[in-house]
Amino acid sequence: MNSGRDLADETARRLFERRTVMLTGPLDGEAATVVGASLMALDAEGDDPVSLLVNSPGGPVEAGVAVVDVLDLLGVPVEATCIGQAVGTAAVVVACATPGRRRAAPNARLSLRLAEGTLEGPAGRLERAAADLLAVRDRLVDRLVAATGQPRDEVAGATDRGPLLSAEEAVAAGLVDEVAARR
Repeated sequence: MNSGRDLADETARRLFERRTVMLTGPLDGEAATVVGASLMALDAEGDDPVSLLVNSPGGPVEAGVAVVDVLDLLGVPVEATCIGQAVGTAAVVVACATPGRRRAAPNARLSLRLAEGTLEGPAGRLERAAADLLAVRDRLVDRLVAATGQPRDEVAGATDRGPLLSAEEAVAAGLVDEVAARR
């Protein structure tokens, strides 16, 4: 009998063979590396679209930016579907997938509210770190404006205090193109 880890590994392998990558749990540096590497490997294997299933509470801005950078560099279309939730950087990843191929499951919830972080250290280092983080956030907002077609001030506000949106509300906000239906 397989252990839980063996079953998870086997499931991931089977999904990968079907050109599907899952982002579940926090979108931290390790998850960004695994998702990015998986997407790049599938991109190198052929021209067929890749599916990305997302159920994540998000995570640090830097990890989300890394996955968005990979999405922007791929040659194949990426079909992203939010199942469960996509919050903060995870919602950004869904929104930045290939236009026309972004979906939310009927019961999914999405929010652009980015995770709060803490900075520690001497004042000079804090000042530089805060400026760097704000610059990365501003670039991410610009990328979201391009992905959603929404005004910059609305997108920037949603990254600070955005509510959880239903699948239908996420369509209206431009985060996804449609509510997913049974195939």
